[in-house]
Amino acid sequence: MIKGIVFFDLDGTLLDKRSHLNTANREALFKLTENGYLPVVVTGRAPWEIRELTAGGDIHSYIGLNGQIVFNQKIVYQSTIEKEIIEEVVLLSNRLNHPLAFYGKETSKITAIDEAAVRLYQLDNAALPEIMPTFYRKEDVLMLYLFSKDEEKDQLYQTLFGNYLTIIRDTPFSVAMTAIGNSKKTGIKNLMNSLSLKESVPTYAFGDGNNDLPMFEAVDYRIAMGNGTDKIKKAADFVTKSNEDGGIIHGLHHLNLI
Repeated sequence: MIKGIVFFDLDGTLLDKRSHLNTANREALFKLTENGYLPVVVTGRAPWEIRELTAGGDIHSYIGLNGQIVFNQKIVYQSTIEKEIIEEVVLLSNRLNHPLAFYGKETSKITAIDEAAVRLYQLDNAALPEIMPTFYRKEDVLMLYLFSKDEEKDQLYQTLFGNYLTIIRDTPFSVAMTAIGNSKKTGIKNLMNSLSLKESVPTYAFGDGNNDLPMFEAVDYRIAMGNGTDKIKKAADFVTKSNEDGGIIHGLHHLNLI
């Protein structure tokens, strides 16, 4: 019987600055399960990254690519972006010299590489995707990832594509684009529907970034990391310590979950 569900962002939250799941957090996940709680990862990361980064951490359910894919023992929800919309985004991003990454279910490719792309993948401790500008024409794309430090250009993308895509700047170097209406919030709703719970249970979320704000809207209790943004801290019920200072353990103890 599930007593509650705890949703965790990955980067800056469950993972340390090297993108590792440390021993203490790994043990906390097992303790949560032992105590009757279901731990779920909710992230902008892709499925293959989630599996690798949480290996050995008792994670069997996840929401990836900011709500575009939901896995609970099997894929229970998946959404792709229309190729016609992608084509238009590619044309604009090329004109503005903004690299654009295409995320499929099992791989990612990119149109070009610049400093913003390099900085983002360094931040995530991840390898740069292979350059393949026409990937989207042959393969389904679940999420677009735009690389740009030109925040003043964000509004142009929003104006042109806001009716077709959910657009969120998640770092100083990048902007995530999903199918319209999809977010970490809708991912949580789809995950909850897949559980078919007979009774409602309390839900909790740990996050550090502005792309975690939709996740906070979907749960009962919101915990911001000490290293989080001002916006996420303002939206939280409790601000724990940083991800480098035992913030997950401190927050779970505060909630009496472990």
